[in-house]
Amino acid sequence: MLDDGIASDTSREQWALEVRVLDLYRHLDARLLDGDDGALELYRDKHAKFLRKGLGCLNAGFLGLDASRTWLCYWILHGLVLLERPFPAQPDRDSIITFLASCQDPEGGFGGGPYQLPHLAPTYAAVAALVTLGGPQALSVIDRPALMRFLLRMCIPPEQGGGMVMHDGGEVDVRGCYCALAACHMLNLDVQTLADCCGMVDFIRRCQSYEGGIGGEPGNEAHGGYTYCGLAALCLLDRCQALDIPSLGSWVAALQAPFEGGYAGRTNKLVDGCYSFWQGAVLPLLDRYAPSNARATDTRTEQRPDQDLSPETLAARALVHSLAVRLEAAEKLEAKAEAAYSSAVHAQNDAAVSNLQHAARTAQHASQRLREVSGLPERGVQC
Repeated sequence: MLDDGIASDTSREQWALEVRVLDLYRHLDARLLDGDDGALELYRDKHAKFLRKGLGCLNAGFLGLDASRTWLCYWILHGLVLLERPFPAQPDRDSIITFLASCQDPEGGFGGGPYQLPHLAPTYAAVAALVTLGGPQALSVIDRPALMRFLLRMCIPPEQGGGMVMHDGGEVDVRGCYCALAACHMLNLDVQTLADCCGMVDFIRRCQSYEGGIGGEPGNEAHGGYTYCGLAALCLLDRCQALDIPSLGSWVAALQAPFEGGYAGRTNKLVDGCYSFWQGAVLPLLDRYAPSNARATDTRTEQRPDQDLSPETLAARALVHSLAVRLEAAEKLEAKAEAAYSSAVHAQNDAAVSNLQHAARTAQHASQRLREVSGLPERGVQC
């Protein structure tokens, strides 16, 4: 987050978040700060058990997800595949296929549940779920000619602005381009005809904002979710060069949080775990589909002094740099907390003194912990 010295609700929330994170740094396993992946463990069986509970009948508390039932199937099935764990015995594979088939509209596309209007988002989810299940029984459920007609019906002609509506009479945004194109691609349908029908490449290009990321529509603020959808759609068309790739890469890199880690979804917003995917997935796409342009602003690409170093040495350097960034942020926060505490004491604000004193001590302890782990000296950073 850019620190412009102006207090706002967002900056106060960010400061409160950093205080909480600083307290956690005090208790971190030193092996994690040393980059030891052996200290991390993914509880695959526990996650798989949790996922399997979502298939079948859900209680009334999930009523708000009635229009997302195809998504639940996709998330759960795909999650189990990623965890390398088997699908449940109940509901069995046939039952899941039958349910997804009941969500298909006679005129093409899928709704979020049975008898619901077809929509590009659950269409993507249903197709992806059936592809994840695989096999003739699952894939034969999809009426491909009707699906293609549905996708083409969602197209906005280029002369009317381009892009795709999410459903009949629905909103136009970049999600539609990706959901439709990905479903088309998975089923080996004609992606180029679909893209041409809605002027997809030019529409996504016009959605790239001055910040570098992609918004939902032309003129909108750049957003992590829309950025992934827009870039991924262009990668499927092998047209990502239509974007300003260096600007896009710089924007995504700038939204990494230097202190607490992770990504923000928009400029000057708090970190959200979902953007570890949306923003994090942009970088490997750029690396694969636009490697030269993504590094166009990096003058060190040729004859880098570290190009002959071992991966272990490069990783160690990266860790030291990461710790140094966190230490600098911690010391800045320590100085802020001390200043706020002093102001509260001077103003005789007893209610604030106790809280700010705790925040200042927490920041001080966390800074010291980071110095101990990193071996870096105190810098005396000032706000």
